[in-house]
Amino acid sequence: MYKNIVFDCGQVLVHFDPTNIVRCYLTDEDDIKRVEEVVFSRPAPWALMDEDKMSVEEAKQYFAEKLNDERLTKAACRLLDNWMFNLPVISGVYECIEKLKAAGKNIYLISNINMTFADRCMEVPSFNRLFSNFSGLVFSAKEALCKPDPEIFTRFLNRYNLDAKDCIFVDDTLENLDGAKKAGIDGYHFDQNFKKLTAYLLGE
Repeated sequence: MYKNIVFDCGQVLVHFDPTNIVRCYLTDEDDIKRVEEVVFSRPAPWALMDEDKMSVEEAKQYFAEKLNDERLTKAACRLLDNWMFNLPVISGVYECIEKLKAAGKNIYLISNINMTFADRCMEVPSFNRLFSNFSGLVFSAKEALCKPDPEIFTRFLNRYNLDAKDCIFVDDTLENLDGAKKAGIDGYHFDQNFKKLTAYLLGE
């Protein structure tokens, strides 16, 4: 069985729903749609921030230029500073982590995520509770490198001195699992069923 369980974050540990995140800062549906399109568009700015190719301040300037509305820009900037507080955990995650720890598993994270999350996630009670059980956290923005690039998985293995055959990566995206496979790490395609995942990881 695998000694090291490596999790993705969004849609694995927590729900990542851009529309619901924006709704925490605005109420008008037209405003919500407009801000969502600007803030979460890819590659700019969201994916660029994940790779540390756009700074938080550059992203805020991008919002101002694209929205051209002071009220909406303020909401977008407030969102960027605090969005990690608007990610509800997926049902069963705490129980899964507790069982894995009790079984002696080492738990890690590899996530495509920007610097606002990397810098502030431990301020969020749910993430503090989760990540306090993790043996290591790899955030793409801090690495300037994103999944599915196999290099981020190789870097993870080297940093924590792990053997790929002892690891399994849990992600909801097949492309990312392919990147892990190229680095020699087995994968599990997560479907938000923690009971099934826990049983698989513990050989039950």
